[in-house]
Amino acid sequence: MTSAPLAGTIDVTFTITLKTALPTGSNVACFVDLSANSIHSGTAKSLSYHESGVVCVKSSGTSATCTVAIPYSWALPADSTTMLNDLEGTCQAIGSSATAGLTEVERSSGGRFLVFTNTFPASGATTKYTVPVTL
Repeated sequence: MTSAPLAGTIDVTFTITLKTALPTGSNVACFVDLSANSIHSGTAKSLSYHESGVVCVKSSGTSATCTVAIPYSWALPADSTTMLNDLEGTCQAIGSSATAGLTEVERSSGGRFLVFTNTFPASGATTKYTVPVTL
């Protein structure tokens, strides 16, 4: 049985160190995919929600920073000893030497992270997560 929707915002901030030579003002795109999962340990019934977002920013010298804000509303079962809930994320940053768009990709970096296991933030909360990236 699901509970009332859990709603809020996940903010993922990329702190990007540019080791690959990109002209100042080049584009850097930051992608985030989130997956909220719930599985019953006895019946193996599962429920998943997926959210994604992307932000493009201009680089500045040897760094760039971007924040991808993803609002969500999920009707997940309440946490219990039989309901296993988690929130996983994947992220990717792409640097481009083209100033009009992401047409000449120079370098990308990505990863996977576990945000929560069995304890989701309170409804209405904004949860912040920081991802260090080197391009």
